[in-house]
Amino acid sequence: MDEYRGSEANKRVLERATSRIEIDLTEPDVGYVVGVLDSDGYTNNTTQLGLEVRDRAFLEKFANRLTGLGFNPTTTQSPRADSKYVLYASSRQFVQWYNSDPNRFAFTREQQRRYLEGLFEGDGTIHKTGYCVICSTNPGFKEFLSEFLLQEFDFATRIWQIGLALVPLEQRRRFFELIDPVIKGPHYYDDDRTATL
Repeated sequence: MDEYRGSEANKRVLERATSRIEIDLTEPDVGYVVGVLDSDGYTNNTTQLGLEVRDRAFLEKFANRLTGLGFNPTTTQSPRADSKYVLYASSRQFVQWYNSDPNRFAFTREQQRRYLEGLFEGDGTIHKTGYCVICSTNPGFKEFLSEFLLQEFDFATRIWQIGLALVPLEQRRRFFELIDPVIKGPHYYDDDRTATL
């Protein structure tokens, strides 16, 4: 069996299977998938996308969104850590489109909303000060995200070393009304936390 898995014949079967999966790129959940890939997810640059996380609810939500788009995701325990789960899905067409760096500003409004949801679930947190933060060390991405949030959703932001914070604090409620994260929701910290920055 192991000999077949690594064989050229098996590689050809997998190649044919992944090239047949066509995703409708106008679907709203495409935005969610791109948000997850832009944060915690990854691709192999040809046919496969993946996610490795500790939170089972996040993994299941991602798997359900992928299934709804026509992917056939596979989930399993991580071979590297018992406390993590791994998801794999394949579509040559989708991975090539994603790797072409589609313009997030050109997404439909619902795709943009779900993009934020995917980003927040992948790399978002509520900072100990109470601010919603999307974590990133990439200066270019933080600049893009700051412009995206202001232009598309009228959210003011401040770039921190750890990421991008939504300021003022009062925006948190509106942000959570916009997205529906399965993890780190609006009650992650008490609403009466205050901060000065």
